[in-house]
Amino acid sequence: MEDRADPWVFAPVADIVHQPAEVAWIWQRVAEPAVGVRADLEDRGFRFDPAWNDKSFARLAASSARLIGLVPSLEAAVLSAVENVYLLSADPGYDISHSEPQWRTSIFVSRPDRTGQVGELRFAESVIHEAMHLHLTN
Repeated sequence: MEDRADPWVFAPVADIVHQPAEVAWIWQRVAEPAVGVRADLEDRGFRFDPAWNDKSFARLAASSARLIGLVPSLEAAVLSAVENVYLLSADPGYDISHSEPQWRTSIFVSRPDRTGQVGELRFAESVIHEAMHLHLTN
């Protein structure tokens, strides 16, 4: 019989056998964008998270890195593509993610307004989505 559990319910990440070697990689790549990058995107309506270096975000980033690490080939692709993570501001209930070929190693993602597993999944999806754009471009 097929398991029809709610798709948002899964084993806690700590209980899953495969764990990536390093889970702080997203947090370590979060930075403030260069002035020119920031100005270019702000001119087009993007807003940057004023609290981009808030350490409370480190836990969400680590949880998302663990989720990405559940598929080692995906983790390798994301790690090889993403060198810079810039945090955007989004309206409540929305996620924003962005990348451009001119910035071949940078992704722009918003911090989800949800916490817990849903927030972790939403953030991981944004990172993966933009990393795949960079991977294909490169």
